[in-house]
Amino acid sequence: MKKITSLSIILLTCFNLYSQISRISFPLDKSVFQRDGDLTTSTANIVFTGYLEETSSSSTDSEFWVTRLDKSGGSLGYYISPTTINPGFTARVGVSNVHVYRIVRDIPTGWYSFSLKNGKDNSVTTIKFGVGEVFVIAGQSNAQGFGKLAFNSGTVTNSYECVLSLKNNLMYWNDDNDFYTLDVPIENIPMPIHGTLNSSNPKIGPMGGRPWFFQKLGEQIANMHGDSPVVPVVFYNTALSGSTITNWYGAMKTAEKLFSSNYSNSLNPSSTLGYPNASYPNSTGWHVGSFDSNAYERLFLNLKNVLSFYGNMFGVRAVLWHQGESETKTLLTQTSSGVYSAEGTVPSGYNIGTYGSKLLEIIDETREILPGLGWAISKVSLTSELRLSDNTRLYNIINPTGQLVSSPAISGHALGATSVTGSVLSEQANLQSGYSSKVKWFTQNSDNYPHSTSSSKRQNDDYVHFSITGLDDMAGDAYANRTSYLALSPVLNTPPPLPVITRISAGY
Repeated sequence: MKKITSLSIILLTCFNLYSQISRISFPLDKSVFQRDGDLTTSTANIVFTGYLEETSSSSTDSEFWVTRLDKSGGSLGYYISPTTINPGFTARVGVSNVHVYRIVRDIPTGWYSFSLKNGKDNSVTTIKFGVGEVFVIAGQSNAQGFGKLAFNSGTVTNSYECVLSLKNNLMYWNDDNDFYTLDVPIENIPMPIHGTLNSSNPKIGPMGGRPWFFQKLGEQIANMHGDSPVVPVVFYNTALSGSTITNWYGAMKTAEKLFSSNYSNSLNPSSTLGYPNASYPNSTGWHVGSFDSNAYERLFLNLKNVLSFYGNMFGVRAVLWHQGESETKTLLTQTSSGVYSAEGTVPSGYNIGTYGSKLLEIIDETREILPGLGWAISKVSLTSELRLSDNTRLYNIINPTGQLVSSPAISGHALGATSVTGSVLSEQANLQSGYSSKVKWFTQNSDNYPHSTSSSKRQNDDYVHFSITGLDDMAGDAYANRTSYLALSPVLNTPPPLPVITRISAGY
């Protein structure tokens, strides 16, 4: 893909030149930039741009400064002391006293404020930004967040602004806290608005409905260096409940069709979503009744948009992938007797042995969008299904040898023990070991979080989605694996070049 490497600012000089003009256009407030390593000294190349007004055409009274912040937002002193904005960093707009500025600095890990003093009236504008870790989430419901859970567990500090999320969200909730997608044009993606991830801002846009275990994980990563410095963390969530690898693969094929495979051309507005061909069904998931008709077709397009736009703006450490329960459910439907309460149908010609190759192709496709992008995948397969014939529940893990097992048994529930060929876990393990330069483990123990009377790590109504205890364990598992995925070479942000200024005369 051709990266976003141009920035045009069109200023209409029909304003009163004697009024106050001062603005920070970039960085965006509370945005986090991906650092170039995982050390306290790791940096990001930050471009500060916007416009200001001087007292005269030859004046250089405007100043900027950058202040280090602690995790509560308090000042730790200047990183860059007040500095006059050199004319070499600005471009004058026409014959006015207005200037567009562009300042570039390497900024190390931590939270900062950037302040701009307007030369004409000495007014000061300030925004907050961070240099730390940027993650994109993908997969199904245990990645998206699912269930009527409290938003924060008792182990989440939630007392400082170090873990952020995209507030722009494509989901809405009804009174029962069930989520649905909005029918928005796929080519539209808004300028990002970031906010602290907590009970007041529980969504991780564009698709996530809850802080899930990411808030806890984010706080742990934020403190990985202690307080010197704190590590800002931001998450973007593109996961969707019930999605299978076939859904993701088919959605990727749709994106290839719409964008002529290489993403260098813009989307044809006359194009419509639809199957590329009958071999890639992608609109039927296990919860298809809960979403609008195009939800599963948009899977990869949502991911593509986040990577293309936000990834280029801020950089990305890795895509965090947690998906596999739907595949186990498919195998259960194929290999065990009885009629189950699962929504959806088994895709025609389904073969678990293609899970790894399909996921690898999806990974490679994202690397067409952001070259070198790393992925961190979870070991996941556990599911639980109610057998309608006798009202018993099969509670299964597909282990690496391809055996349907249960650990431990749930009292009064039947257990499956049907041999199958291949498994989700073996496919995931082969993918991780065979492509370790671009694929690392994210979590490795989620299938060891069963529901039992002594330890409820799954929600009581479905035995699949994590409970508060399970979310804490997932955060701990993901944090324990951090040295794996934080070692992935990050994709760094693409700094915008000098603005192109166009002056349109207003007749004076």
